[in-house]
Amino acid sequence: MRETSERRENHYQASYTYSRTRGKHLSKVGGTVNRVRLRADVPDGFDGVYLFGSLGDFLAGNPNQFRQSFGNSTWIFRVTSFADSCRIIGPSPAN
Repeated sequence: MRETSERRENHYQASYTYSRTRGKHLSKVGGTVNRVRLRADVPDGFDGVYLFGSLGDFLAGNPNQFRQSFGNSTWIFRVTSFADSCRIIGPSPAN
């Protein structure tokens, strides 16, 4: 029975901003890319787990539940997100 679980999570981020001032105006353009990768191996229950209601049930070999998982205990999750922005800031109008 494997009892070891493993989890690895990586985060990556790239960002860029370009700013330019011309007179009383400021222009900004930028973007960000985020990447997350998660890999987990959680083998709990893949070989089977017997659950006993009491010590007496355990000693008598009388489980009240049996649980077993099927399939692949390793799963990989990936997500990539993008964000962008554009701003042009000028002088405030006179009141």
